Amino acid sequence: MRGSLLAIMLLLTLVGCSTLLGTKTIRQQRKFTLISQPLRLPGGLSERPYPFKVQLRKVEVSRLYDREPLVSRLSAYEVREDRWNVWAARPSDMLTSTIEHYLADAGLFAQFGREFLDQRPDYVFETTVTAIECFSSEERSAAHLALTWRLVDQKDNKPSWSGKFDREEPVYNRDIGAAVQAMSSILQEECEKACRELDLKFLNQMRQQRGEPALTPAEVEHSSSLIPATEEDGDATQYELLYDPVKLAAPGKP
Repeated sequence: MRGSLLAIMLLLTLVGCSTLLGTKTIRQQRKFTLISQPLRLPGGLSERPYPFKVQLRKVEVSRLYDREPLVSRLSAYEVREDRWNVWAARPSDMLTSTIEHYLADAGLFAQFGREFLDQRPDYVFETTVTAIECFSSEERSAAHLALTWRLVDQKDNKPSWSGKFDREEPVYNRDIGAAVQAMSSILQEECEKACRELDLKFLNQMRQQRGEPALTPAEVEHSSSLIPATEEDGDATQYELLYDPVKLAAPGKP
């Protein structure tokens, strides 16, 4: 009897150990990052790159959000750090790298970068992030990204251009990865919008210096969609003549 009892106890112990070793899973942190995506910028009348040196300043992020754990907002009064879902880099570093990639990819300026050691930049591009979070409650699930940015003229230290947005994008898949993907899409759309505005600003600045009339965004967009990118030298089309004052003024010149 005693031997049988010992055998049963040993069997239960082995089964217990087997269960713990065989089915228990160790939860690991998931790391996320924002990614840059291709920009769609107008061609046609654009004169980029413009002859300016522009320095990108490191993005400033509110202390609430500039940390590795993703922040989930449960209500207007309650936020929670998610220790299992974290950023691969601090948001200030991650956003600086992503915005740098977008502006460099746009090719707006003759010189662009984070540092100008031996020369003074013409402009400084500054960004302040006030929210980068996920809404997570029974009522809604969404990605939230809000920031302001400006281009500061170093001649007088005043903003030459500025913009801001505060966007929430609904997420129907409650997985945190879907919210991060939505943040990436928001940033891509807003960077594209900012680059278009900057392109038009400097285009009109160059035109003003030549004594040419300013163009509207609609004119630039329309010219981009109508003028073939691979057009060979030859007779100008009616669309070129409509939106190219240089050829209008001197139609006989190339």
